[in-house]
This record gives sequence, structure tokens and C-alpha cells, in this order.
Amino acid sequence: GPAWTQRSLGSSGGVALTLYDLPGTGIGDALDASHVRGMLSFLAGRFGPYPYGAALRYVVAPTTWAGFEHPGNISLAQNLATHRLEHTVFHETAHQWAGDQTTLAATRDFVWKEAAAEYLTYVYEDTTDHALGLATSEAWKGYASNVDYYPVPLEHPALQDYYGDAYGPGPMVLFRQLEAAFGRDKVLAGLKAVLGHGPNLLSVEQLRTALEVATGADLGVQMQA
Repeated sequence: GPAWTQRSLGSSGGVALTLYDLPGTGIGDALDASHVRGMLSFLAGRFGPYPYGAALRYVVAPTTWAGFEHPGNISLAQNLATHRLEHTVFHETAHQWAGDQTTLAATRDFVWKEAAAEYLTYVYEDTTDHALGLATSEAWKGYASNVDYYPVPLEHPALQDYYGDAYGPGPMVLFRQLEAAFGRDKVLAGLKAVLGHGPNLLSVEQLRTALEVATGADLGVQMQA
């Protein structure tokens, strides 16, 4: 649209990053381009090349959510300059592998893609600034205290009734608790086994199997659907 201002965020691994901002949002000034490039490099180093060519665009526009992970064209809400902007950018960038290239086998598998994007964002934040990682894990605890459904709800409600409940318990149950018990490297190895292998579908059950192989643990009770 004619109102957008185009700003280069540099490139990472041959991928050009561009922000399309709107007047008055403050997002262009608040976003540290080196952090965005760092997250993309972190993801590509673990899950293979960015799946959608040589360009990744971040587009500021009205959206129901803080962000949304359209392949190669990530939407960002207009109020993000003061609402954990970089966390949202990292989360939606992680979805290019976890949710887009590899997507849901079925609706009730929704939790894994959000939990994976949150966990990978947490790992990058914790690696670069421990205080940011801690803030993310504390946010999960807050979200988890006020949910109506399990991450894979037995009641089969409509997605819009439970998707928000995935963001707290999801990353804690699927990844953070396993990290505390078995180590981050093993959890990342489990994710690497199921992400970055070309277009694919993934279920929570398949993720559980991959994490069992990586950790050597029986997670049947931990991750029951």
C-alpha cells in the first residue's frame, strides 16, 4: 500500500529482510535489525535454509493477533512497539519452519506449532540475554494459570475456543520441563528430527516420539493427548 515505508533490515544467509511500516507506529525505530538477523541465523543453523526463497518481509498492518506467520510475509500488529515487539518477531520467524514448512497434521495438533515457536524464541532470548528468556518463561506460567482446556483438549472444542490456552502450558509441557530434566541439546535434537525436512505434516504424537528418541524417556504420560 502507498502508506507503507520500506526499511531494509539487512540480510542473513542470503535472505533479504525488509520491514514495511506504517506512519506513527514506532516499530521501525524500536526494532533492532541485528536481533532479527540473529534469530533467522539461529533457526537456519538448526533446521536448514529458510524455506521461502531469498526474501522475508515483515508487514505492519491491522491484525487480530500480535503477529501472524504467513509464509515469507509476516504480519505485525500496529501497537507492537511497546508490546514485546522483538519477541513477536522472533516467534513468527520461528513459524516459517514450525507451522509453515512443517504444519499441522490435524486441528487438535495446533499446540505443537505455537509451543515450538515459543520455545525456540525462548532459547534464542535465553542465549543472547538471560533476562529476556526468564521473562518469557515467567509469562508462560502466568498464561497457564488461567486456561480452560488442556493443550490437546479431550472435549474437541472449536479451535477458537481453546487456541489461546496453548501458549502457556504448551511450551512448558512439551519443551521447557523436558529441557530441565534432560538438557536443552536433547530437546533441540528432538525438534530437529521433525523440522526442516521440506513440506510436511506433524502431529503431537509424532513430536512425542521424536522427543522420546532424543531424551530416552517414556513421555506417554507427560504428553498424553
